[in-house]
Amino acid sequence: MLRIALLLVLLSGCSVLSLVGGDVPCARDESCPDDQRCVEGRCVVAAPAEGEGEGEGEGEGEGEGEGEGEGEGEGEGEGEGEGEPCVDLDGDGLGPGCVGGDDCDDADPRTRPFEICDGVDNTCDGRIDEDLACGCDTAVVDGVTLLVCRERLTFDAARAFCAARHRRLLADGNDARHAALLAFIGERSVWVDATDRAAEGTFVRADGTAVSAAHFADGQPNNLGLLGQDCAAFRNGGLDDQRCDRLLQTVCEPQPATMGCTDVDDDGFGPGCARGLDCDDSNAAAADLSFFAADIDGDRLPHMAPRCSAPGSALPPPGTGPAFLDCDDSDDTLQLACGCTALGFAGNFRVCSAAWDHPTAARLCGEVGRLAVFSSPGQQDTVAARLVEQGLSPSFVAGSDVVTEGRFVDENGAVVTIHDAAAGEPDGGTAENCLRLAASGIEDASCTEDRPAVCLVD
Repeated sequence: MLRIALLLVLLSGCSVLSLVGGDVPCARDESCPDDQRCVEGRCVVAAPAEGEGEGEGEGEGEGEGEGEGEGEGEGEGEGEGEGEPCVDLDGDGLGPGCVGGDDCDDADPRTRPFEICDGVDNTCDGRIDEDLACGCDTAVVDGVTLLVCRERLTFDAARAFCAARHRRLLADGNDARHAALLAFIGERSVWVDATDRAAEGTFVRADGTAVSAAHFADGQPNNLGLLGQDCAAFRNGGLDDQRCDRLLQTVCEPQPATMGCTDVDDDGFGPGCARGLDCDDSNAAAADLSFFAADIDGDRLPHMAPRCSAPGSALPPPGTGPAFLDCDDSDDTLQLACGCTALGFAGNFRVCSAAWDHPTAARLCGEVGRLAVFSSPGQQDTVAARLVEQGLSPSFVAGSDVVTEGRFVDENGAVVTIHDAAAGEPDGGTAENCLRLAASGIEDASCTEDRPAVCLVD
């Protein structure tokens, strides 16, 4: 026969969480009715206590309990007991005596028995968002599930980022896969697992597989600029060689199942191994590359510091935090503009090599000045020549006609003078509302494409 136990509260004014329809599963509070919350996968509700007195049980047997409140219930047998009060200091439904269980930090409502993507150590184990692909969405392209991550990283950091998730950096493939990836990536600039560091002009993946020269965009690769361009990216409708220190978007793909497992330290990790790659194949106690979010300069923008640590401790960047990482965590005035360098004889201009959309480029330049405007045709032409020399042409400059078609203004609303426009430009209509500087002059382009930026330091 069913037995219903009578729970009575001992402390006046306190409340406990009681299960309501315990068969109702949930993933978050929004899955439950308004007066309930989701605790350990079930909807529960706060049940306030009232009054003071003794509880009695009636039916096939008797049960007695002492506490505050009155109630009747049915049960079998006899017994005497005392309900343990729920101690929940931070109001998250967790604590000693609470239905949701104990709380590892009752001063922080963000702690819980499991980890979620929020950039916080929810379980008080010293690890943040462990084993979660935070900051990344999934997409299926040509039958392969990709992790499409919002962080802009250098080429080597992007490789390490993917390896920490037991994946590899996006790889180009046959003609069909190449076409599918181009259609998916569109105007974004995304790293590809290929470099010509070993032999100039011959791009190969990390496993030594050669990349098809036919898949490069027109005029590429060209190893442009004084520093050279040794790393490949999807850009401008094909593969394009880029400086390896540029910050481009990262996309990861699964490791191929056909690779043989190379595991020097016998920990199950290594190239081609089922458990994934190994960031230190000489140490069986270290396999996962972990990323730790830190904010040293107090500007509320973190940087990610990697280290090789124990398997299962890989830390992806926060999934619900800022979309940008701090490029200099020792200077609270610099967050994005660290990669901006002077253009030499081009006057007080800086070029920022990281590829961002036009609104983000404006924010980036705002840290050192503003998006570039030019006082004369000669000044514009000199800057354009420097961009070509450094392999960063075309780059975004000030000017948008989003509000009024054909009337380009800067971020403060001032009209931008176009000194030398490229032939037939600007011509984009409503599809191309932002200005960029190319070798042939000013052009209008899509504001959402990823480009370097030219800043003017006032």
